[in-house]
Amino acid sequence: MKYGEAHELAKQGKKIKRESWVDQYVFYQEGYTIEPSEARNPIMAAMSGPLFIRPHFNMKTVNDCIIVGWSPTTKEMYEIDWIEYE
Repeated sequence: MKYGEAHELAKQGKKIKRESWVDQYVFYQEGYTIEPSEARNPIMAAMSGPLFIRPHFNMKTVNDCIIVGWSPTTKEMYEIDWIEYE
């Protein structure tokens, strides 16, 4: 499918990936609010709150790491090999 279609699937709570990706996928994180005292980052902890974390996409990598704030490359946006990850 096209990236735009996959993007919408992710926003519905599904995991998406390129057909060529092995053991990695992208998922949508809805926005949420935290208090500065809940932040692990000292810069954020020093801010006056509450802090709104905006909605964003994350990627689970082959090493089981999470890349926060993932964004597709221009090339990836035009590919038609996006699928739902199951």
